[in-house]
Amino acid sequence: MTELYVFPPSPRAFKVMAFANYLGIEPTLHMLDLIKGEQKSPQYAALNPNMRMPTLKEGDYVLWESNAILQYLAAKRPQTGLLPADEKARLDVTRWQFWDLAKVLDGQLKEKKFVTGDTLTIADFSLGAPMNLAEMARLPVEPYREINRWYATLRALPAWQKTLAQCAVPAAAAA
Repeated sequence: MTELYVFPPSPRAFKVMAFANYLGIEPTLHMLDLIKGEQKSPQYAALNPNMRMPTLKEGDYVLWESNAILQYLAAKRPQTGLLPADEKARLDVTRWQFWDLAKVLDGQLKEKKFVTGDTLTIADFSLGAPMNLAEMARLPVEPYREINRWYATLRALPAWQKTLAQCAVPAAAAA
C-alpha cells in the first residue's frame, strides 16, 4: 500500500499527488498541518528527518523529496515513458525536473507540447505544479505564451483536475 504524507496545496505535494493520480495509483493520503507543526512530531520525524513533506511510505520503504518520489513512481510504470529508458532522454527529463521556473522555459516550450518534447514526462509535473499558485502569487506569467499554453494542457489532464479538487486549490489560483 502506498501512503503519501502531504500538505496541499503545496506545489511539492501537488506534483506528487497529480502524478500518482495520472498513473492510477491511489495512495492513502495523510494530510499534515504544517501550521500546527505536525511535520515536527516524533512520529513524522522518524519517517522524514528533514521534517518536510511530501513523504512516500510503502511498507517498510520510506522516500522523501518530491522529485525522488516522482522518479520512484515513474519507475513503477516504465511502459508509460514518463521517465524514459534511454539514458540521454532520461537525463534530459531529469535536468528539467530539477530546474526552477524562469524565462528560458518559454523558449524551451516553443514547438514542443511538453517540456522535453511531444511526450508528457515527470519534468512536466515537477515544473507545472508551482503554476497552480502563479496568479495568487502575482507571478508575471501573462507574457509567456508558451508557458501558458503548456500549463493549460497540464491543467486539462483529468489527473490534474482530480488533484486540484483533492487539494482544494481555489479556482482563481489554478486558472
